[in-house]
Amino acid sequence: MMMILDWIMWSYFVVAPIYIILTYKKHKAMVIAKPSIRASLYTSTVIGIWVPTLVMFFYQMSNPGFAPTLIWLKSWSLTWLTLACLLFCLICYLSWSINKLRQDNTNDSNIRAGIGSVLWLLPATKQEMKRFVFAVSPSAGICEEILYRGFLLGMLNEVVHMSAAIVISSIAFATPHLYQGMIGFIKTFILGTLFAVIVIVSESLLLAIILHTVIDMYVGLMSYFILNRSTELQQPDALS
Repeated sequence: MMMILDWIMWSYFVVAPIYIILTYKKHKAMVIAKPSIRASLYTSTVIGIWVPTLVMFFYQMSNPGFAPTLIWLKSWSLTWLTLACLLFCLICYLSWSINKLRQDNTNDSNIRAGIGSVLWLLPATKQEMKRFVFAVSPSAGICEEILYRGFLLGMLNEVVHMSAAIVISSIAFATPHLYQGMIGFIKTFILGTLFAVIVIVSESLLLAIILHTVIDMYVGLMSYFILNRSTELQQPDALS
């Protein structure tokens, strides 16, 4: 049984990126042709990421202690509290930034250019925004941190030095994002490395999960305000 679970868990990090790379053009074409499909794509994304995470939990129950980093909170250390304070400050700044963006469209064109490679995937309606912010973002934050920083990083550190484990796990994390282009891959690799360092330094997954979730929520809200504004401008009433 353990051998089967081993193969299932390790195969995820190969199969998932291959599937995304092979299907994203089809999904992109479908969303562009019929934007309403975007919400259902969010639902399938949430299901697709929770299934391997639940398998991983079953793996852990069958083999306790397999990944030393798979812990929510080891202790209330000074380091953990310092990182928590920095995270709180970042959340306050992002909240202020989103509120400013909601009221000011000055930088809309620049932001659109910066997220152009994933514009088709980001929320443009209130329904999509709610699903992205309250379902996709926390699911990605929880599941991806558990899978990549909890399982993969911990398992790799059993056979290679931690620095190598960080690099390999971050590459694995960034590979499914290749559809965003090389710049998107590099940005995701950097974020993956940051999340890994936070997990190692804080000795818990909690702060990385919160940061990951907040970043995804920020991107979702940012795109919603910009795209929704753009849609409103295209309405006849807005042009009259």
